[in-house]
Amino acid sequence: MEKINLQEPQQPKFKKLKKETKVFQDAVHGTISIPYACKVVVDTPEFQRLRRLRQLGMAYMVYPSATHTRFEHSLGVCHLAGLLAANLKENQEELSIDEKDVLCVQLAGLCHDLGHGPLGHFWEGFARNKLKKEWIHEEMSVRMLDHMWEKNALKDSLKEVHDDDLAFIKAMIHPKGYPLPEKYRSKDFLLQIVSNEKTGIDVDKWDYFLRDSLHLGLKVTFDPKRFIEYSRVIEHKGEKFICFRDKMYREVLELFQTRCVLHLKAYKHKVLHCIDLMIMDALHAEMDYNEEFEQMVSKFEDPEVFMKLTDEMVQRLRESRSGDVKKIFHRIDTRKLYKCKDEKDDGNKCGENEVKIKN
Repeated sequence: MEKINLQEPQQPKFKKLKKETKVFQDAVHGTISIPYACKVVVDTPEFQRLRRLRQLGMAYMVYPSATHTRFEHSLGVCHLAGLLAANLKENQEELSIDEKDVLCVQLAGLCHDLGHGPLGHFWEGFARNKLKKEWIHEEMSVRMLDHMWEKNALKDSLKEVHDDDLAFIKAMIHPKGYPLPEKYRSKDFLLQIVSNEKTGIDVDKWDYFLRDSLHLGLKVTFDPKRFIEYSRVIEHKGEKFICFRDKMYREVLELFQTRCVLHLKAYKHKVLHCIDLMIMDALHAEMDYNEEFEQMVSKFEDPEVFMKLTDEMVQRLRESRSGDVKKIFHRIDTRKLYKCKDEKDDGNKCGENEVKIKN
């Protein structure tokens, strides 16, 4: 008789992920993984603060589903930055891109929005108009990066990231504000991945175009994977540029058309401007009423204070004892918003016009 094997069947073998990686399920890119160094950064209070910053500020008052955060956007930028750098590394060996370069690009993508204030880009206007400070979020992102690195002893946790690597990350976050270290001068084209000052085509825009349009309910037609697949570095007049195949010209046009549509339909929506102006008036009123609040807001450039400035500020304003603040939020809740009296085209490109609003 044939013997019957009664042994338990062997369990199927699954390929284990490297210990260094962390996996996320993303609404835009699906399953994405980040290296250990990025995981260490994600697990810091400074990065977790981004969970409390909506990507589009008060836009959810106009588009109810626009409640996504800078946390998920930063993960998406990290993912796309890694894919683009890895593609260039694989297809152009003459560029001498190594694994450390790819990691630095991913870290820059991850940390590029650490310096964003509350309520989207609203805070930059508030800082200029009310606090009279010429402030840009890229500069604050670098400050928060330094603060995070020191506060969490990341120099000890991430020994593979040296001082010149950190300087390279800062240059990618804020190309105009920080010089490129000598070590990376021959790879200056990598500055064009996260924040492209040359052509305006970068992974930051790819992610927020896709992510914002998804949550706004607006359809877009461009595919970042095609941009990545057909990207190459080409030297022109002694300068290196990240370029795309000639057959991608329609996709490039669609990319900028998408930007224009998002600005016209969402970012510069006149009702959103009205609400932002009302929030600004509420902030002014609370600062006049509450000295402690005024002192905190005035010191926002201090990283420790900046950590407290998130979109939760709106709830704090709602709980204010100031009669003026209460009246403003009552008007917002009952939809008795300021009215747009006039519009002025200042001659800027599509999506960059200033809308003048009066109550």
